[in-house]
Formats: sequence, structure tokens, C-alpha cells
Amino acid sequence: EICSSCNYNYGLVRENGISTGKCAKCPGQCHECTYSDYCTNCYDGTTLIKDEHGQPTGKCGSCPSNCEECDDINNCKECFSRFGPAVGKDGNATGECAPCPDNCYSCPEISTNCTVCFDFYGLVLDSNGISTGKCSECPDNCKECSENSAICTKCDSGYGFIGSDKNSTGQCAKCTKNCNICYDNFAICEQCEQGYGPVLNNGIKTGKCAPCPENCSECNDDHLYCDDCPRGTGKVLDENGDYTG
Repeated sequence: EICSSCNYNYGLVRENGISTGKCAKCPGQCHECTYSDYCTNCYDGTTLIKDEHGQPTGKCGSCPSNCEECDDINNCKECFSRFGPAVGKDGNATGECAPCPDNCYSCPEISTNCTVCFDFYGLVLDSNGISTGKCSECPDNCKECSENSAICTKCDSGYGFIGSDKNSTGQCAKCTKNCNICYDNFAICEQCEQGYGPVLNNGIKTGKCAPCPENCSECNDDHLYCDDCPRGTGKVLDENGDYTG
């Protein structure tokens, strides 16, 4: 019986350029071949080898080291994460992949120029505000500084920005006493610790915290008004049956 189409990973056997009607496994590193001696689609991490005229030979070869996708065994199109296109002494791409700078996650254009740093690191800028392609640690108590290693854009939990405008200094300081959250300004509390509540002035939060009333476990909106009493105690009502706080 003569076969006209083989199963996956197999191709027709040819003799003198003519199909024999039999099937054989595709060449090494190949997963698709119409004919068993000529690959049309190589496995990931490999590519079709080209001849001196740039024409495919039907054979597969490995991509350069640390390369995810290549269009030629000597030319990588996309390097693995934390690797980028290597550059020779002449300043031209070599077609190979090289490690990104220290503490760098992505350098897709050139291996010496980082575009995305690791968490808790940011890009180092020169005196003109242009990225140097290097990464450095964020300021103290800072969680994010991706665009500029000297300017924090998100402080650690329990810390807030120094100054009225978070972009004015880009530095972080510990929240004020008895304060849990103060992201925008370390001196203005946004959420007080358990057992403390915000101090109001004419109904407006001052950014300070003070103890809740006696025998009170929560006073989230006003330190003088209890929201929740601990077990074994209860809310005090006035002569009209209204809650006194």
C-alpha cells in the first residue's frame, strides 16, 4: 500500500527525488516534514539551517545560547529573560545573547542597556535625566522606584513620602505615632492603629491619631466616637435612646 501523507513527525521517503510511498521519521530537531529528508518546521530553540545563498537546507540547528527564537543558527531574534542582544567591539550586534546588567530583568534592545530592573531597584539616570541602562537600589524604606532609582514612587508599608507632594523629595519616612498607613505623606495618617482613631478639627481629619474612648476597640472615623466595643461591654445610650459614641 502506498502512503500519500504521513503521521505527525514523519515524512515520505524519497529515492532519486521520487516518493516511495513509505514513511520515515523527520530529521533531528524537526517536528514537521513533508519528506523525511527535508524539514519544514524545527522545534523551539532550533531553526532551519541556511546555505551560503540564504536558502533553507531542510536541516535543523540549535539557536545561539540563551536564545528563545532565532531566524538563523547565528542570529537570535529574541533572547531569554535577563539576556539581550550582544554587541561586538565595532558596536554592531553579533547575533548572540549576553546577560543584562546586574539586577536587571529585561534588556531587549541591547544587553548593556536595561529597561526593567528587579523589584526594589530602579534605573540610574545621568545628570540630564537620561537612563544609563544600569540599575540601583531604591531609597530606604521604598517599595518601587522603577523609572528613577533616586526617586521613590511607592513607600513600604508603614511609611509615607516626605513633603506635601510625593514627587517633591521621593524619599520615605515612618508614619507618625499610632499610624498604620500614610502613603501620600508620612506626617498625615490615613489609617490609625487598632484602638486609635483620627483627630478631627471642625469635622475635618487633621492627619493625627488619638486613643479611642475608654472601653472602645474601634473608632475609625473619629477618636471620640466608638464604632465597636470589646466583648463584655456595650454602647451607652442617652435619655432619647441615641448612641452617645
